[in-house]
Amino acid sequence: MTDSNQNASISSAEVADSSGIFRTVRMLLIIAILLCVATYAYCVSTAITLVAGWTIAESSISAISSSLGDLEGQLVLQKDMITENMARERGFGDVQVEKFVHNNSGKTLSFNQ
Repeated sequence: MTDSNQNASISSAEVADSSGIFRTVRMLLIIAILLCVATYAYCVSTAITLVAGWTIAESSISAISSSLGDLEGQLVLQKDMITENMARERGFGDVQVEKFVHNNSGKTLSFNQ
């Protein structure tokens, strides 16, 4: 009977050891699932933030484009109002000698006539 008691005690020790392994594996799985859920929540919140930012950027671009169109229209109207006589009255005249700016070497500018 002592042999059967030893076998019973060994098997209960093995069961206790395997129970500890199962607890460890179960805890690791729970931690992995929690990490996956946290990563998913982070990705969803980041996507929502990016969509909201994109919407704001699109509305800003639309407003700027509209304003730019108005300003371009005003520029064309102002250009049409300028006449040659008005320019001469304000000190502008015909160019006698044309000067051009050339970038010969890439680091310096030179004036050519």
